[in-house]
Order: sequence, then C-alpha cells, then structure tokens
Amino acid sequence: MIGQWTSQWLQKNHFPVHYFTSTSSTNAVAKEAALSEQPELVFYIADEQTQGRGQGTRSWLNSNPGTNLLLTASIQSQLPPQPELCLTIGKKLQQICSHQWPQLKWHVKPPNDLYLENKKVAGILLESISQGTKHRLLVGLGFNVLDFPQSTDFTATSLQEHCTPKITKETWESFVASLVEIFPLNPS
Repeated sequence: MIGQWTSQWLQKNHFPVHYFTSTSSTNAVAKEAALSEQPELVFYIADEQTQGRGQGTRSWLNSNPGTNLLLTASIQSQLPPQPELCLTIGKKLQQICSHQWPQLKWHVKPPNDLYLENKKVAGILLESISQGTKHRLLVGLGFNVLDFPQSTDFTATSLQEHCTPKITKETWESFVASLVEIFPLNPS
C-alpha cells in the first residue's frame, strides 16, 4: 500500500520510478543501474526487501509487505558527494515530518536515523557510485509507516503508532510531495 501510493504519486507527477512488490534491496537494484544512461533523478521503491541494508551490520526488512516506505533515490551528481550530506538529508526529512505531523516529536540521531518520540522510525543509507567523471548518489530510505519489525535489537516504532487519525492516501501523498524535494540534484 505505502509503496504503491508512493509509486503512483511519483508516476502521476512525472518522476521516473521503478516499483517492485519484492526485491533484494532498492539500493542494490539502484546500484546495478547507477552508471547506465538514466535521468538525473530516478526512484526505486519496493513493498518488500529480502536483503535490505542499514548502517553497519543491520538490515532494513519489512515484515509486512506494503506497510512501510522502502525507497532509493538515484541522483546524478557532478562531484562525489560529501559525508555531511547524510545528516543534511536527515534534517530535511525531520523538517518535512514536523511540518506534516506537527503534533509529534521528531529528531535526528546523527548521522542517519530519524526518531519519533525517542524511538527509531526511519533510517537513511547513502552510497555513491563513480566511474570516471560519472557520479551517482544513492539515497536509501527505510521509513516505518504502518508497521515496524518486532524482532530488532533497537527500539523501533511506526508513524501510525503515534498518528490520530489514521494515515490516509491523501495525507501520505502530501508527505511524498514534500519528500521529493529533499533529494538534491547535483549534490556535492
């Protein structure tokens, strides 16, 4: 549902998007296509990841397919991206969430996690691919929207756990409209 809603909104608004009901990892798929000829910004979205990755040895899997946002934005870059970009994107995500759901307490745990009410709700994974003068930034985003993994070694939550009323397609599309603005073209 969340992946479909996101993909449909992106397509309707003329963003290139590849949508999968299941894939190994949106970052892995984006990495395979990274240096081929493609638009400046391309989105890869899945309802389920079987090998989703997070920071270090952690993984970002979706126990209930379709309930969370599993997304990678592949962005053409003129220069290799700088390390502080992860924190910058995290702060922008926090601002968008705070604007969309102002009644909730959001904060970034550097360098790459978004917390809601002191529990992890989202994670960002940055990777870059370079070959000669071609560079692409891959921004992976795992966002627990309607559900969260029950067997984790860290405290997790979902957006729905804290939202009243329930998240609708319309509120989600409003969020996605703001979300696409955090993916910088020509990041450095």
